[in-house]
Amino acid sequence: MSDTPRGNFCGRTRREFLWQAGGKFTALPLLSMLSGDGFLEQQATAADGVSSYVNPLAPKKPHFAPKVKSVIFLFMYGGPSHMDTFDYKPKMYGMDGKTVDVKTFGRGGKKNGGRIVEPRWKFKQYGECGKWVSDLFTNVATCVDDIAFLHSMTADSRFRDVNDELG
Repeated sequence: MSDTPRGNFCGRTRREFLWQAGGKFTALPLLSMLSGDGFLEQQATAADGVSSYVNPLAPKKPHFAPKVKSVIFLFMYGGPSHMDTFDYKPKMYGMDGKTVDVKTFGRGGKKNGGRIVEPRWKFKQYGECGKWVSDLFTNVATCVDDIAFLHSMTADSRFRDVNDELG
């Protein structure tokens, strides 16, 4: 039989163990449980001590009821190029293999030039929005009016300014 009383772990109470082992990271599940029960909302008051506290970072009601039930975010390292899917660059056709003076920094290290690879697929406009979609995604192209396209993302590990100059 152990001399450690039941409920103690390594000579500490459960509360002490969670406090020390989690480095306060274990407070996150506790916070989630307490806010789920409404405990935190009942306890919080504004600086005046009378009116209830309203968290400025709390989610606000949208302007209209959302239709979206879920979001699928695909980050495919080595996946299809944006140039072959939804990013139409008509000036790039006929430029395959040409080089461009542009500073790059990526897996190959720092370089002062880059080689152009033209899109391998043809593009057509679809939907009421007129979104250009390649022949690679003809089925997806039938519902482009229901898809949100984000074209403002950048990454330092890719060619910079080449696509903007050519499209």
